[in-house]
Amino acid sequence: MNSENFIQTLLKIESLCDDLTTAMIILALCYVILIIALLSCFSRGGRDYVITRDREGRILVLRTES
Repeated sequence: MNSENFIQTLLKIESLCDDLTTAMIILALCYVILIIALLSCFSRGGRDYVITRDREGRILVLRTES
């Protein structure tokens, strides 16, 4: 998400809330829920995965040996 989309999303949430701080808290909670959901998907089936980034900034999903 680039900064312009982030600001537009924040302003849409703010229009539903009382102030900008509440909108930022709601957006942060949405990100936390999304991260938890992604991590729970990767940890199913008895396999453990690690999500990391390489030096070039690419996201890597590594499966650990069990």
